Amino acid sequence: MNGFIPNEEQKYRIFTISEKGNVKTEDFTYKTKSKLQTKLIPPIKQGPAGYYSDDGSAYPTIFTLIYPLFYPIVTFFIGTILIIASLVLFNRNKKKTEYNS
Repeated sequence: MNGFIPNEEQKYRIFTISEKGNVKTEDFTYKTKSKLQTKLIPPIKQGPAGYYSDDGSAYPTIFTLIYPLFYPIVTFFIGTILIIASLVLFNRNKKKTEYNS
């Protein structure tokens, strides 16, 4: 790909300015990054950067393909079951109160 630089070849530099005005520079690479530096990388590069792995930028799994279809259907059925159950309980309660009156 034209213009693409692999993660292993990318170098980063952090400038830290203390309260006294001292400037400290720190160079690091993608492989030698700390946890704080991992948080600073995503706005700079395209895609996520993980401390242990970059799984967020991997190809989708079966779960990520099925989830958008699975979620609304399952929540619909759960909601329908809860509505039916509440109507049944409401009618039972209503009949008991009419019988006791």
